[in-house]
Amino acid sequence: MTEATAVRKAVPRIGLSTAGAGRMTDLGALAGLGPDSLEVCACGPGEWPRVARFIRSASLPVGLHCPVPYEGRLREFQITGPTSEGRRVALDLVRRTLEAAVDASAAYVVVHFPTPHPRPIGPPPRPEGADGDTPEALVDAGARLAELQQLFGVPLFVENLSYHPRFGSATDYRAFFEAFPTLRMCLDVGHAHTSIHGEDVYDFVAGTGEFISSVHLYNTQDDGPDAGRHQVPLPAQTPGDGWIDLPRLMRTLARHARPEYVVLEHVTGQPDAGSAYASTRWLRELTQELPWN
Repeated sequence: MTEATAVRKAVPRIGLSTAGAGRMTDLGALAGLGPDSLEVCACGPGEWPRVARFIRSASLPVGLHCPVPYEGRLREFQITGPTSEGRRVALDLVRRTLEAAVDASAAYVVVHFPTPHPRPIGPPPRPEGADGDTPEALVDAGARLAELQQLFGVPLFVENLSYHPRFGSATDYRAFFEAFPTLRMCLDVGHAHTSIHGEDVYDFVAGTGEFISSVHLYNTQDDGPDAGRHQVPLPAQTPGDGWIDLPRLMRTLARHARPEYVVLEHVTGQPDAGSAYASTRWLRELTQELPWN
């Protein structure tokens, strides 16, 4: 292997999520835009057989974002929530997605953790245990995710979230992955940017980098009515306007992490091949310029 080849191998694959192209499930069309990988988000049972056939025969890796297959929009995912039934339903969705991944030979599965919470408005979060997300529930859910990963043998990437009142800092996630070392992190950059836990996205990456295997990349502002929205990443977006400084973020990732996948996950209302293609090209140019570990 030449030195140039060895360096190139460390550069992340630049991927596209179906969320980043109007939730397209025509994976052949998305693959034609030139990504190195794909990620399936929001695929119904009726579409799944066709999507699974594509994944089995694809020349590039394809991951699944839990829940897949699933009809409609997921309204709640109570993986650490207040009732045993809610937790059971959430874990069953993870199990079904892992089963689908095995069936289709998908590269990995992404799952949100812990239970998603809305952006806080008004008074401070309720006291510990008031909503059922106790420390014991967090640990139990992590153990069950680790068991499912071992059972199915598919890489399981845990995606960080913004607004849980007691879990979400780099320290929290570091302790989680140290406790469950077979699980890996999917860094959602917007969730880290809008986190309520007192650190910016760059410090979050520095604190969790060794666990990061994949990245959901888009841009977003940290305040105002558009805070948290998955916007197309563009070179003109500046931190002075509340945007993530994407070149700085990528430099931080190159210094502290070694993700295999960087997946564009901006959300558009309709299929938007133009923005997906342009973002893929810009991101690839940016990543290839960096000294990845």
